[in-house]
Amino acid sequence: MIQVRVFSSSNKMLVQDDANKFLAGLPESSVVDVKFSSSDGSFDILVTYKS
Repeated sequence: MIQVRVFSSSNKMLVQDDANKFLAGLPESSVVDVKFSSSDGSFDILVTYKS
């Protein structure tokens, strides 16, 4: 099953840390895609992965 997890914060370092902690708990082969976007002071990371 393909799933997504969204991380969002006004603090760039916080959103990166949260996403990195989540990714560290996944097998590398289960990560499908990671996207980063920023707009109006909000930073977002979308992780698509296989569960």
